[in-house]
Amino acid sequence: MLGLLFTTQDLLSAAIGGALIALATTLNFLLFGKITGMSSIFYGLINGSIQQGFRWKYSFTVGLVTGTYGLYYYFGNAFKIKGLTIVIFDKEDNMRSNLQLIHFAIAGLLVGFGTKVGNGCTSGHGICGLPRLSARSIVAVITFMTTGIVTASCFAPGHITPSTASLSANFVGEFESMALLLYAIAIISLVYILITEYSRLEIVSSFVVGLLFGLGLCVSGMCRRSHVLSFLQLGPSWNPSLAVVMATAVLINFFTFSFTLKRGPLCGGSIGVVIQPVDWSVVVGPATFGVGWGMAGICPGPAMANAFYAVRMAAFIPSMAVGMMLGDTVKNEISFYFNNGRKSNVK
Repeated sequence: MLGLLFTTQDLLSAAIGGALIALATTLNFLLFGKITGMSSIFYGLINGSIQQGFRWKYSFTVGLVTGTYGLYYYFGNAFKIKGLTIVIFDKEDNMRSNLQLIHFAIAGLLVGFGTKVGNGCTSGHGICGLPRLSARSIVAVITFMTTGIVTASCFAPGHITPSTASLSANFVGEFESMALLLYAIAIISLVYILITEYSRLEIVSSFVVGLLFGLGLCVSGMCRRSHVLSFLQLGPSWNPSLAVVMATAVLINFFTFSFTLKRGPLCGGSIGVVIQPVDWSVVVGPATFGVGWGMAGICPGPAMANAFYAVRMAAFIPSMAVGMMLGDTVKNEISFYFNNGRKSNVK
C-alpha cells in the first residue's frame, strides 16, 4: 500500500536544491550552450580528450567537489539555516545499509554502462533533456524511473542480506586525509590550467557552475542514498520530495533553455545539442542505468559529490568508469553493425 512520509522541510529543501541545480545548468547552457550531463562530464575526465572539453569538465568537477566537500568539512552531515535543518550526507550506517561492498561495485558498473549507452542520466536526460521536450529524454526518463523503482523495491531492507562490516576510525581518518591531499592536488592543477589556458572565462565559469550544482545536490538530498531510495521504494513510507527537485529544475529550465535556444549562447559558439532519433540505445541504456541506480541509490553526480567523503565510493566510482568504457565499446560495435547492415541492404 502506498503512503506518504515527508515533511515541509523536505519539500522546501527539495525546491531550493532544484532551483540551485537549475541555476547551474542554466548558466552553463546560457553562457556556452553546454549541457550539464554528469555522466558525460565524468566520462570526459577519464578519457582526457581536450577536443571533448576535458578542461571545462575538470574545472566543473573541482567546483562540484569544492561545494560538497566544503560543506562536509565545515558542517559535517547537516547544517542549520534560519531554523531549517538540512541533512546533506548520509552517516556511515545509512550509506552501507542493506548493501554489501560488491553490490556497490555491481551498481557502479550498471550505472556506468547504462549512462554511456543511453547517453545521459538524471541530469542530462532529466534536468536538461525534459525542458527541451526531447523525445529521447522523455523515453529515457520513463525507462530509468521504471527500472529504478522496481529494482529499489527488490533491494529494500529485508530483501537481501545487510552489510554488517563497519570501517575503523583509523581507516576512515586515513581516507579523509588522502581525500584532502587529492583535493589540494586538484586545486593546484586547476590553477595551472587557468594560468596556461586562454579561455579563462570558460574555466572560471565552469568552476562556479560546478560549485552551484554541488550545493544543489547537497541541499536537495540527492547526495543521500537513503533519501533517494525513500523516493524510489514505493510503499507506506514513500517520500516524493525528489520529484519536487526534478519538477523545480525542469520548470525553471524550460523557460531559460527556450530563451537560449532562440537567442544562442551569450559567449558565442553553438548549442551543444544534437537531435537524435529514439532508438534501442535510449531504452537499453536507461533501463540498465535504472537497475544500478535502484540498487545503490546513487547516480553519477552524487557519486562524484560523495567521492571525498563516502569510503564506499571507492568501489562504486571505478566500477562506473569501467562500465562507461564497456558501454562505449558495445554501443560503437552495435551501431557499426547496424550501419553496415543498412549499407549492405541498400546495395
